[in-house]
Amino acid sequence: MKISIIFTAIFFLAKTLLAGQGNNIQQLHDEIHALKQRVAALELRLAEQQIKLIKAVSHPEPARPINSTVQNTKTKKGGILGNIKSSGNNLMEDLRNGFHSTSKSAEGKWTNSGNWIKIQKGMHRQQVEDILGKAAAVKKSIKLKVDDYWLYIGKTPNGNTLQGRVRFYKGRVTSWETPRF
Repeated sequence: MKISIIFTAIFFLAKTLLAGQGNNIQQLHDEIHALKQRVAALELRLAEQQIKLIKAVSHPEPARPINSTVQNTKTKKGGILGNIKSSGNNLMEDLRNGFHSTSKSAEGKWTNSGNWIKIQKGMHRQQVEDILGKAAAVKKSIKLKVDDYWLYIGKTPNGNTLQGRVRFYKGRVTSWETPRF
């Protein structure tokens, strides 16, 4: 008799514990569902902001008078992009270029299109420097499997910007963009 009471007690205890776990699992499922909805809402907001940014770039505000109290957008500090130096091109081009501008002339080994042909995947940094010379800037990358990239940039005699870049991962070339000569 005592054994049957013990088994009955164990049975009800196990049933209660399992029911409690079912509630915990349901709570976790509900939390995951709520988080998924929140992520979707944030992605939608991000997409809307990107559309606004693209519209702003393609339809810029009219120029303000020089004596305006509002700063020129090229020298404006703070805001969403922080204290950056614009090259004077459109925003999308600045984003691609990493907001790096230059007034230096395009000169050096990197301005020879034949040298860019020598670049190969897997080369070490020193090999690239031997072929193209020192880069104008070294930038950290936000891309996966790219630690940083070397930016070669300069002005041509006609005033156009000439640029190329070499991307590195763990000290070796992963890809590169040849300047448009």
